[in-house]
Amino acid sequence: SRQDIHNTSLVEKSLTLSKKSKETPVEEGMKDISMDKGPDDK
Repeated sequence: SRQDIHNTSLVEKSLTLSKKSKETPVEEGMKDISMDKGPDDK
């Protein structure tokens, strides 16, 4: 049902949030740098 899909997405969101909260600021910074650069900026 749609409710199940909605619940699943909520669970996935909370899992993603908990993963993010466990990451160190250094990892976040590295991710931001890699996100800002395009594939051509290697």
